[in-house]
Amino acid sequence: GLRLVRSGVRSGFSYEDLSGVADVDVAAYRAADRRAGFDLEQGSQMRLKVLYLGGSRYEFIWSHHHIIMDGWCSSLLIREYFRLYEGEVLGAVYPYSDYIKWLEKRDMSASLSYWRTYLSGYDRVSALPKQVVGDKGVFAGGSIGFSLPSAQRSGLRELCMSLGITENIFLQTVWGILLGSYSGEEEVLYGTVVSGRPAELEGVEEMIGLFINTIPVRIRLEGEMSVKELLLSVQQSFIAGLPHHYTQLAAIQAQTPLKQGLFAHTLTFENFPVQEWMQQQVADKQYISNCVLTEIYDTNDYDFSIIVVPGEQLVFRFTYNKNAHEEAFISQIKDHFIQLITTIIKDSSVAIHPLQTSIRIDHPQSVAAENVRISNYTAGFSATVSDDF
Repeated sequence: GLRLVRSGVRSGFSYEDLSGVADVDVAAYRAADRRAGFDLEQGSQMRLKVLYLGGSRYEFIWSHHHIIMDGWCSSLLIREYFRLYEGEVLGAVYPYSDYIKWLEKRDMSASLSYWRTYLSGYDRVSALPKQVVGDKGVFAGGSIGFSLPSAQRSGLRELCMSLGITENIFLQTVWGILLGSYSGEEEVLYGTVVSGRPAELEGVEEMIGLFINTIPVRIRLEGEMSVKELLLSVQQSFIAGLPHHYTQLAAIQAQTPLKQGLFAHTLTFENFPVQEWMQQQVADKQYISNCVLTEIYDTNDYDFSIIVVPGEQLVFRFTYNKNAHEEAFISQIKDHFIQLITTIIKDSSVAIHPLQTSIRIDHPQSVAAENVRISNYTAGFSATVSDDF
């Protein structure tokens, strides 16, 4: 098909001298940048802002609309940025158009058939209970973060290795069990974000562009089935769906009567360790010894989302709409999540039903679940740097 590339787009770069301002609130600048959002019909879809804080200190805020690239690309761009700074020669460039050509050769009718079968008979939304705590229909972002205790972290890793499953599948399954406890249903469905980078495409890991896709995860909870059996079943289902992860979410939603209301929240297992890469460079390269990556962020407007960042620690971030959920309820979800993980690590042969009945839910009167449509998906990172090398 015809593709147009607009020329003459105004730069998204800006510089501000704050050296004369006492006690600069850098966090406020970051928050203001997020609130600015992006207009897809005009202007650059990327912003680079440098704040001069005085002396040899600078704050670099780099943000972009998610439509132009995904989180993996942030790792690539940060790496290339510092290579250029060091005067190194960059490697081969693999154009995003190669991926588009690969995508156009796929049999999308087969994928649509797969998703119709996968979602057949599912006609309800698996949503968390909502509390009326603010302006209905208005999104007010909130989040809580936590790490899995070290004992559970090592136990989770060992269990996954023994069963031959990924940590992503483990956490998806545990979330499905917990969601079933909240909804009282024998099957649940939520969205998960997949990388969308086909291994067979040469240079795909070095390409800059939007590859990620959100797909539905449907988990059937048979009460007498053991958690171990469910874990293996979810992994097999995920593997069977791999060839169809490239189907656009809108096309998948169109295969069901729920359409855009197919799911109300997402779980994302992030596998682009920007922070770990930066720390490694600090150890290997003196020239960035004074660069501290202070924050990596992304936003969406689902009323609830789970983001998992793997590594030596397993870090979780629950983002939620303060106008739909109370912080105490979100904190309760965190406690239940850790409770289930701990129990399953100790004995994965436990049946699903006893696990679910062990979850005690304490929340106020709830209202009917509604899905909030994503309106502006922004991502980026912020770093504090010094030129005192």
